Amino acid sequence: MRIHKLLFVVATAACAAATSASSTTLDFDSGTAVVSGNVMSGYAQEGLVFSITQTGAGSIGANLFNTMFCVDGTGDAASCGGNDDGDLVPRTQGENGVGGNVLIRQESHNFGNKNGALDDDAATSGIITFTLQSSTPFWIHGFSAVDEQPMWIDAGTQTCGPVNNAGNRDTGYASCENSLTSLLGIGDSFDVRFAGSGGVDSIELLVAAPLPAGFVLLFGGGGCIGLLAPSSDRLIRSLGIS
Repeated sequence: MRIHKLLFVVATAACAAATSASSTTLDFDSGTAVVSGNVMSGYAQEGLVFSITQTGAGSIGANLFNTMFCVDGTGDAASCGGNDDGDLVPRTQGENGVGGNVLIRQESHNFGNKNGALDDDAATSGIITFTLQSSTPFWIHGFSAVDEQPMWIDAGTQTCGPVNNAGNRDTGYASCENSLTSLLGIGDSFDVRFAGSGGVDSIELLVAAPLPAGFVLLFGGGGCIGLLAPSSDRLIRSLGIS
């Protein structure tokens, strides 16, 4: 096995100029939300295309809440028009990267108001599942969130988080670099898990760059793939090599 690992590292060095991994953030602001029946059924950004489903009681599905509709208030709540949920507004816009649209499980009995803003997040636990529809593989690097309930990201048997914010309007960030080490490709899914109310503002990805065909043929697709990872150690862990 040590010989295999050595060959893996040599192949990685040989292909170093051929490919790379780039950083992309699903920020729910600059991408395109696909809406069906007043809830999100998909999301696309920078060549990544996802279908979205959700499970859990008390929610009609995944949706976006725009924190910019609200203004600074006093105490534990922001001042929002209509029935908007001020708990989803960060105490300082941009804190831990949180600001603008946040991904929520839309509360079923409180959808929509006269100002056109989404109202509230579901107070019960639930899951929003992202399934990659495009052919660009990626690793999950981290995520930021707002509100008081814990949130996790699961990919297969691996878990990142929780972001466990202290109270209403509080924000947090979880690094997933060492916990979500599997490369996710077309048809693969990851879950955003909510213990209760709250919203996810951004999900940071490391996107694998495609390999030139000549290198794929030369190394049989196994050697060069190490270069798609942010580090050889991380990919070695994802492949189970020791």
